[in-house]
Amino acid sequence: MSSDENIIFVDDTDEEYIDHDEFETIFNHRRVFEDTNIDAFLANGWCYNLDRELVRYDSESFDGRLWRTFPTRYRLKDFVLSKSLRRVLKKNADLKVHIRPLWVTRQKSALYEKHYTRYNEKLYQTLAQKYPIWKCDSEELMEVCVLKNRRVVACSIFDNFPKSIQSDSCFWDLNEPQRSLGIFTVLLEMQYAIKKKKDFYYLGHYYKQNPNFQYKLRFPGLEFYDWDNEAWVDKKDAGKLLDQRLRRMEFLPPFNYEDLCLMLALPVYRFPEVVGVALFGSRARGTERPDSDVDVLLLTPDIEKHFENDGYITSFGRFQYARREKWFSGETIRSFYREQHGQIEFNFVTPGWADLPASDEVRRIVGNGMRILHDPQGILEKLQNAVSE
Repeated sequence: MSSDENIIFVDDTDEEYIDHDEFETIFNHRRVFEDTNIDAFLANGWCYNLDRELVRYDSESFDGRLWRTFPTRYRLKDFVLSKSLRRVLKKNADLKVHIRPLWVTRQKSALYEKHYTRYNEKLYQTLAQKYPIWKCDSEELMEVCVLKNRRVVACSIFDNFPKSIQSDSCFWDLNEPQRSLGIFTVLLEMQYAIKKKKDFYYLGHYYKQNPNFQYKLRFPGLEFYDWDNEAWVDKKDAGKLLDQRLRRMEFLPPFNYEDLCLMLALPVYRFPEVVGVALFGSRARGTERPDSDVDVLLLTPDIEKHFENDGYITSFGRFQYARREKWFSGETIRSFYREQHGQIEFNFVTPGWADLPASDEVRRIVGNGMRILHDPQGILEKLQNAVSE
């Protein structure tokens, strides 16, 4: 076969493609306890999620790329209605509004599910699953319920804290586009926050490459969180800030056996035909350099299945290309995840590769270091014991 025919999966990306593993990103996570000062965390770029956890992150995937994102907040003391915002309030003056603790109803649930058609997204959770009763049983979780002749046409959900409000989600009737109901509910939440003497209103992350986030620029008092200086920057001074790109890593992240074992083993449960997984080479021996490849051995009776379906390989994220090659005595697939900083190579062989007595090639590979990660039938353990004897 020609070299072109050997390439079985090709990810056609341009120079702007960003590989998650090649860039410095922030992701922090903390559990929330009763005495946690959530306002203080929000003021440092954190977000409060539905599982009563605090997280913060500075990157998000969109359109096949990874972008740097910035938390947003609004100084409520500077809230002034523009002409366009006044028009939104005026054209919705005939609607009835309730601001109260969240209560999930059938009508809201139906509206929530229909709203997702706007983005052609798959709905992984119903409204009741996203906000079960135990989550709603709190003074923190509130709703803005907008009614037209007793019919719910919009609903937004927000977290109510001592000094601030954090917007959580919003959905509305797609048959009422002229009303700008998404903007309307944000205005209502802001006005409620001002009435309750809050200092700030938080509206999630922003990055200018996503057109769905541009509405956040319409409201007064906008600030963006500057990750490098750990400070908030006013919108009028944030031009250069919003153009920042994620920094490339000089080296791969420090190698961690436990993380890699978990990463390699989890997808196996969705691919029961894979009867063995092991590390070999320098990563298994503990003699690797920062730029060393990760060599993985996988035993499966149906190698061809993985030529036709890249499901196992893509469990680890996007790769640049995968090549079908000869690997010692067997035909295998190698998937290259990183061009500049090493690669993960998945070497598929049949279980017969581990038959005893072991061949010279097998004894050399196993004898040079192999760490077993998944071996439900004991095939690799038996081989390793035989070689060590």
